Amino acid sequence: MARDGEATSLFGIRIRAHRQQLGLSQTALAGALDRLAWERAGAPDCWRALGVDQPMVSDWERGRHRPDAYYQELLCALFGGVTVYELGFRKRLPWESQGREDDDHSMQVPPVPHSEEPSGHTDADDADLAARSLIYHDEAATALRTAVDLGRNDMRRRDAIIKASYGIAALCIPSRDWLLSTLEHGTARRSRVGMSEIDGMRKIFAAVQEMDVCGGGGERARAALVGYLNDRVAPLLDQQHTPAVRRALFQAASEQTYLAGWMAYEAANHGLAERYLIQSLRLVQESGDTLLGAHVLAGMSDQATLLGHPREGLKLAEAGQHGLRRERPNAALADLYALEARAHAALGHRSACLAAIQRAEKTFEQVKPVDEPEWARFIDVPYLWGEFANCARDLALPDLGEPFAQRSIEESARQRRGRRGALSTYGLAISHLQRGEIDTACDAAQRAVTLANGIKSARLSQALSDFRQRIVPHRHEPAVAAFGEFASARHS
Repeated sequence: MARDGEATSLFGIRIRAHRQQLGLSQTALAGALDRLAWERAGAPDCWRALGVDQPMVSDWERGRHRPDAYYQELLCALFGGVTVYELGFRKRLPWESQGREDDDHSMQVPPVPHSEEPSGHTDADDADLAARSLIYHDEAATALRTAVDLGRNDMRRRDAIIKASYGIAALCIPSRDWLLSTLEHGTARRSRVGMSEIDGMRKIFAAVQEMDVCGGGGERARAALVGYLNDRVAPLLDQQHTPAVRRALFQAASEQTYLAGWMAYEAANHGLAERYLIQSLRLVQESGDTLLGAHVLAGMSDQATLLGHPREGLKLAEAGQHGLRRERPNAALADLYALEARAHAALGHRSACLAAIQRAEKTFEQVKPVDEPEWARFIDVPYLWGEFANCARDLALPDLGEPFAQRSIEESARQRRGRRGALSTYGLAISHLQRGEIDTACDAAQRAVTLANGIKSARLSQALSDFRQRIVPHRHEPAVAAFGEFASARHS
């Protein structure tokens, strides 16, 4: 039997050997991987938050957990450009070159093509995952396995998962079953267990959320988050814990699965996003965190309304509100009222929309940020007032929409939140357009395009497309022609 700490797998032995050759401790290797990960993600000042730590490296070297494809690539680069073959991560496939030309010691590791799948992987497996990830499972363990499988296929860029269709019919059962669970079990407060591992998970979530909201996120950030969920969080849930620790771990898993879904949503991978959110909702039920469950429903509501299903978006927002019936006013409830307003606006329900906006404003006034969880940090003025502006846009109320949009823009600029600032600036542009102020509208839209430069977001793309459609009747105006040239040059 291997002694504790002894490498027992080929990749573990080789990771240890390369680490020792570089004269690094396990802690130093973890830090180096952190730095490299965030440098590649475009946020070198946030590298400490990724969460590769000494226990994670130890698990790799002992063969307890296999690094996923993202960490394999980082290790290969860090060890001087060795290949995945040389580190023992997989055998060379029969049709691949046996020569040294593909094993050169360059710093770039070639991406794994779609055909390189685990032995026995078939299209039927992808179809099965696409189907079962829309299910709100009876067992939390099944939901966790499904979330991990989603992450693995997400990182492998499996088309059947990345391009999975959005299923509106799949939303009914998750919201119903989550709501019934809150009725049966009452409200469980968030656990504060103080464990260093769980504190680390919170820091990872906070850093990636910050990167997504303020930096636009991106595929690298989502890959890092999913890799951490698969490598560090999921294995812990297979171990024995006290009830409080178990709840906290499921809470952390749900938060990270939700964020992965939201980032997929921003990348316009809507079927994948929906599947992440459904599994996140099932995981949070196991933690008993009613606030987080309502937040996940808010995300599902937002997506449904964005994709043209406001009736379903309204039902999801109302289910989340009902689940919070025992909670004091908080950011999650303000968000749900705002999303209710969005759905009413899309349906043309003017009075109901304005009433929901008022409820959202009054609720938000009572929010105490220090009492809110990390995931609620960005349910704030830039976000809420930006959503109010969108409501006014849909109801063609420019005199109401302009001050909402202006307040959101000002706060977004102060926080350096380019995506939210751009979204609200498009809202401002439409307010001007609805009043017939063509030149002013096009000036605002140009500012939005500038703010959005370099940010990948489905909502930004939709906002630009919406504005372009709205100015078609004025296409002969000089300002409209100038805007068209400006936008095309920026997106060429």
